[in-house]
Amino acid sequence: MALLPGTILGERYVIDGVLGRGGFATVYAARHAQLASEHAIKVLHAGADEAARSRLLGEGRIQARLNHPNVVRVTDVVELPYGVGLVMDTIHGETLRARLNRGRVPLGEAQALGEGLIRGVAAAHALGLVHRDLKPENVLVDRDGVPKVIDFGIARGEDQSGQTQSGVGMGTPGYMAPEAYHDVATAGPPADVFGLGVILYELLSGQRPFSERAPWMRQLEEARQAAWTPLSALSPGLPQTLIDAVHAALSPHAADRPPDAGRLLACWLGQAAPAPVQDATTITLELGASVVALPE
Repeated sequence: MALLPGTILGERYVIDGVLGRGGFATVYAARHAQLASEHAIKVLHAGADEAARSRLLGEGRIQARLNHPNVVRVTDVVELPYGVGLVMDTIHGETLRARLNRGRVPLGEAQALGEGLIRGVAAAHALGLVHRDLKPENVLVDRDGVPKVIDFGIARGEDQSGQTQSGVGMGTPGYMAPEAYHDVATAGPPADVFGLGVILYELLSGQRPFSERAPWMRQLEEARQAAWTPLSALSPGLPQTLIDAVHAALSPHAADRPPDAGRLLACWLGQAAPAPVQDATTITLELGASVVALPE
């Protein structure tokens, strides 16, 4: 049951209404009772188990560490009878998915959104953090066009095992790297680079490279093929540096992608060339006796 407007959380935050609702939490618009500042508070649904509470607290700790203009900041935690609530900055705008759904993104806007998004993820990688669920729904775009990464709920630190059991896939089909389908708990920064590649592809072409209903690979062992169209065929006239950066990020081999978002940013800005893939025109994935050829 949703909290009613006027409900007070943590003795200082007044609920104004619902901003959004997810599988295990609801995000409310709220204001500080004394300061009158605006906030968003992510509150666990009543009846949430201890695992959900631990996941939400982990998300808060991660976002509190990331003081970056392209990451939504967590500023406080409120205790509730049935769990906790994360207090975050309010972002006036829309999700990146909503922006994509409104129509083709002009090149200049796409470049700016892409750069900001990569910078936010690069800040996480610089702290040893891996998001593991990058998608347009987890990016907010404020009224000034600044993208901000949200929802580090299944993120992990490089120095910890994370909350996801080894061998279990979590994330969003169509945005997950091949190694994340195989074992998301051990997926590192290159998996985030892959997710960024899918989002950047959408920004520049207006369509997704892989279908969410039929992701190009459920597991490494399946070796399923789903060709994706080179960006140059969908958006003639794109700067070659952007094409090269996105194509490199979408490599099925983690070792062939930029190793982290910082390196991807350098490629996106034309400050560094992406590492060469196995072939200039074909990316080949060998799995035992199976060979899958994907267009670059």
